[in-house]
Amino acid sequence: MTTAKAELSEVMQQLQTERTDKAQTDQQIAKLRMELEGMRTAAERAKSTNKVANILMAESAAGRIPGVYGRLGDLGAIDPKYDCAISSACGYLDHIIVDTVRFSHAT
Repeated sequence: MTTAKAELSEVMQQLQTERTDKAQTDQQIAKLRMELEGMRTAAERAKSTNKVANILMAESAAGRIPGVYGRLGDLGAIDPKYDCAISSACGYLDHIIVDTVRFSHAT
C-alpha cells in the first residue's frame, strides 16, 4: 500500500506541475494575443495611411507635387523594441513632411 501512496503522491505532484506550466503558458498566450491585436490594429491604420502617403510620394516623384519629403515615421528609425508602443501613442508619425506649408496651385 505504501508504494501506491508514493505513486499517487508523485502523480499528484506531476499534476500540480502540469497545472502550473499550463497557467504560465496560458498567460504567455494571452500576452501574445494582445500583442498580435495591437499589431493588427497598427497594420490596419497603416494600410489606409500608406495609401495616402504612397499617392503623395508618387505624385511628388512624378514632379506634380514638389517639396514632399514623406511621412514623418518613415524619415527616422524606431528601435523595433519600441515600435508598437511609439506607433500607437504618437499620431504625428503619420504627418507628411513638406518643405513649405504655403500652397500654390499651378495653372
